[in-house]
Amino acid sequence: MDLSLYSLIKKFLDKQNYQVNPGELKLQLLSHPNYPSLHSVTGLLNHFGIENLALEVPKNHSTLMELPEIFLSITLNKEYVLVQKRSDHIHVLFENNDTKNFSLDEFFAIWTGVVVGIEKKALATTNAISSSKMSIFYYLLAFSVIAVFFITEPTVLNSAHFILSLTGLTISAFIIKHELGYTSKTIEKLCSSNKSTSCDAVLNSDGASLSKNIKLSDACLVYFASLVLYWTLSQLNHIPQAIIIAPTLLAIPVTLYSIYYQYMVIKKWCPLCLGIIGVLWLQSSLFINRDLVQYLNFEILDGFTLLISFLFTISAWGFARPFINENLELNKLRISHYKFIRNFDLFYTAFNKSKTVDTNIDQIGNTEIVLGNVNAPLRLLMVTNPECFYCKEAHSSLEKILRNHPHDISVTIRFNVNVKSGHLALKVAHRLLELYNSADNESFHNAFSEVYSKEVNLEKWIQKWGEGEASIHKNILEKQSNWCRENGVNFTPVIYINNRPFPDEYEWEHLPYFIEDLAEQFEVPIDHHMPSLAISDK
Repeated sequence: MDLSLYSLIKKFLDKQNYQVNPGELKLQLLSHPNYPSLHSVTGLLNHFGIENLALEVPKNHSTLMELPEIFLSITLNKEYVLVQKRSDHIHVLFENNDTKNFSLDEFFAIWTGVVVGIEKKALATTNAISSSKMSIFYYLLAFSVIAVFFITEPTVLNSAHFILSLTGLTISAFIIKHELGYTSKTIEKLCSSNKSTSCDAVLNSDGASLSKNIKLSDACLVYFASLVLYWTLSQLNHIPQAIIIAPTLLAIPVTLYSIYYQYMVIKKWCPLCLGIIGVLWLQSSLFINRDLVQYLNFEILDGFTLLISFLFTISAWGFARPFINENLELNKLRISHYKFIRNFDLFYTAFNKSKTVDTNIDQIGNTEIVLGNVNAPLRLLMVTNPECFYCKEAHSSLEKILRNHPHDISVTIRFNVNVKSGHLALKVAHRLLELYNSADNESFHNAFSEVYSKEVNLEKWIQKWGEGEASIHKNILEKQSNWCRENGVNFTPVIYINNRPFPDEYEWEHLPYFIEDLAEQFEVPIDHHMPSLAISDK
């Protein structure tokens, strides 16, 4: 999978001080039905509640000066770029991670005028959890291994062989990532630099596999990782390293086979594979003009250290590789699943199959709780109960929708509660209706949010907010209960969209994916400004 756009957006958000979960960011972007279109980028930002503006502007100096300091854009080559305005030039970061400084005229020559901008967020007062902790761990581990090795004052030969082993391990990791589908523009450019190079042709060939489940790339990773471990252990324990010449020289025939196979069979060259070959040859060249006899007289402890290093690495990689493959397949499955779920045409077909329901209740007027824009053509009705556990997540999704589209949607809250006197849910619903129809919208908003919070204790809530007194609101609850009974609504939550029930084939948490398309379907102009939860005027 190509993660170049994901990396660009992640850097964009980081520069603007937005902390988002990288896994969720990747999933929501790659699973968007229109990925990698501009719509998928703005939809991603909307998903995280990030106020954004996407537009096409004239390509001139005055317009450029009015744009944000940092913004996403698209070049005439249809490549996403991250643009930063500087005092005397324009700094551009490309998808392949290359950077270049342009004069204004040079930038206008490659620019489409498309701009995606977000407002820079103030730094949080609390320490945000870094999304790159795992990367930091790997860097610290590599630094620790290198530091431990060189603290032991190795010889020049040992140092050179160790550094080459680390280089080979790094290239092997790039090959594994490429095989797993984690491509980058830089690697793609390297692997397809001309007609005679193709990493995929070589790595996917029969000659690149030792068996059904073991590839030469696995062998390379194990080989170099074992050498790094061997050098570290032998240096720490002051063990003679004579036996290292054995694996070094035994690797040469494998390189000759690889060159023959690429040249004669595949007729394509793999630059990454050639990099491995170069490392192996350089390691072998370290023993030129040396007395090979002294290396044949190795100690048993030396051989045992090398054996342990290989056995440990083989076991560790043999344990980790299946989990990596399984995780990769699960990620692909999740992306495919969400891409299918988010297909609006399929959703709308299922939506239109459901029968229309008259959601109006006579003689109730405008006393029901309505959130958002009461005049919006896109109307949602949620049937809920204060004691309903599953309603809490549904209300969380609705609040997110209202934050993202406060002017484009109205949400009516209808209670399905036991109207017998003294019932706890009845008391809560009664009080909420009373607060809503009072002049204190802030109190209603706070009380309503508390009712559907996960930690709520409704008895304590009643003690805090009191019980409803006006009989008119109890009559409303009775009419709502009667409507639920007449329309066969026996469970909560239930959602209706413009008098049609939300399709059974979908879960309520999927609803936010379709709001923009539904708004367009019902001819509602999308408003990307996102103030807090809106409450309609009564």
